[in-house]
Amino acid sequence: MSGLSKPGSDGDRPAPLFRNVGQFVECWLAPTLAGKLTNSGGSGGRVWCPQWWRHPEVAVRLTALWQAWEAARATGSADAMSSWWIHHGDPHLRVLCDGDAGPMYRCGSARHHDLAPFPTTPVPPGWFDDLAA
Repeated sequence: MSGLSKPGSDGDRPAPLFRNVGQFVECWLAPTLAGKLTNSGGSGGRVWCPQWWRHPEVAVRLTALWQAWEAARATGSADAMSSWWIHHGDPHLRVLCDGDAGPMYRCGSARHHDLAPFPTTPVPPGWFDDLAA
């Protein structure tokens, strides 16, 4: 695979296999996943946006998945990848690909739709001061 990171000499821990989350999704995650996708959300099916990186929640969750995947891979443990799927991959992908309520629910295999972020009101000054103690 061209463009992958080369093993480094950073102690006993191997260098990450992928340089960034985009490379992880394009070279490993997307080719690994299979299954039925619906053409549009709102039908109870699974959706995926080809422009996944334009959805902040998707980018953040997939970055977390990539980092956890790299950590699992680095352990060398025989059950690390199984644990990654059970504790990270499957739960995040259920949320991300949810055609009714996931962050890509308005997208389909050939189109992207931006979503408005949750509305917020500015937090009053000092509101969280007691929580920091």
